[in-house]
Amino acid sequence: MNDDVVLNTKTGERGTIAAWVDLFAQVWQQPKERLDRMLALLDEQVALESPMQRVVGRAAARQDYLRILRALPDLTGVLNSWEHRNGYLFIDMSLEASIGGRMVKWPSIDRIRFRDGIAVERVAYYDPQPVHRAFMRNPKGWSQYARLQAGV
Repeated sequence: MNDDVVLNTKTGERGTIAAWVDLFAQVWQQPKERLDRMLALLDEQVALESPMQRVVGRAAARQDYLRILRALPDLTGVLNSWEHRNGYLFIDMSLEASIGGRMVKWPSIDRIRFRDGIAVERVAYYDPQPVHRAFMRNPKGWSQYARLQAGV
């Protein structure tokens, strides 16, 4: 894979992997406010996978992100490092959100695959147990967990 990728699937704007990563990092600073920008980084039929969910398609991705952001409205992510190797982009980041009245931070590695310069797959690798334990810690966390599961 070369270094030329699509930075915005709506406009066709192209750039480098480094520019794509910079946009990804900017989105995660304020994902709730920048959801449309996040989705513009991804193919219409993108596959997104995490330890607790798999969705296919940009419309399904929007609904999944909205579900998560309703339960965790202050969710943010900070880029730690990234590497592009063997046709894959690996992004090491730290995610943080208030869960059950406490800030919880957890590491995540995203593996992103591009086809024809467009991000077509993202697999997030993280241990869901610390997040799950935070939800189960007290009634406020239970309420958040119920919203996450119900999508409301």
